[in-house]
Amino acid sequence: MSESRNLGRLLGTIYAWILAVFLGAVLLDIVYSTLLKDVDGFLAGPSVYSEVSDFLLILGALTILFALAAIVVSWDVGSARNLLLASSLLLVGFEFLVPMVLFPVLRSSSGSSILGLGPLIRLVPTALASLLAFAGVRDLYR
Repeated sequence: MSESRNLGRLLGTIYAWILAVFLGAVLLDIVYSTLLKDVDGFLAGPSVYSEVSDFLLILGALTILFALAAIVVSWDVGSARNLLLASSLLLVGFEFLVPMVLFPVLRSSSGSSILGLGPLIRLVPTALASLLAFAGVRDLYR
């Protein structure tokens, strides 16, 4: 077995696990932001949200870095490459680019129906990206 293949397996596995941790962090962010909105007199809200968003940005950057490394190193395994690429594009698209477009719409909307979709817009694509990453790692081990 070549060292390139072993390195691809290692980086792919690290990417999949960091993405799983990122999914858990996003889930915790959604749960805590929902719970803290209902607390009366919660004055530390903006500072807590700022610290959490900083952590999520650092974790997201680390995830994207390992995604790129895993894709480059495992380029010769077509099925794994495609799954890892789809996973990283889904993550970048829905976690970083779509919120920039939808944030003004969600912020200005007074209807509760569209505001209820905010957490799902973040959670579902990140969960799908995590599943795709683990499927890509599975293909790397075949």
